[in-house]
Amino acid sequence: MDPQPRDLAAIVIAVGARPQLVDAVRSLLAQPEPIEIVVVNSAGGDASGLLAAAGIDVPVVASEALLMPGAARNRG
Repeated sequence: MDPQPRDLAAIVIAVGARPQLVDAVRSLLAQPEPIEIVVVNSAGGDASGLLAAAGIDVPVVASEALLMPGAARNRG
């Protein structure tokens, strides 16, 4: 993880750590402006492991319970 402060931040809301999460995070990492990314995954799955297997190191907040979008944003 890069400890450098960022001007932009994004919370990626995921449910069940689906494989598409990797593409969503890669898309944000590919932006020309550096961005701070936090993934909030709810309803199970191993989002940290999925992202790590793809070589992506971003913070992941996990909840076994399904979070609605507002609750997920608040966690992130």
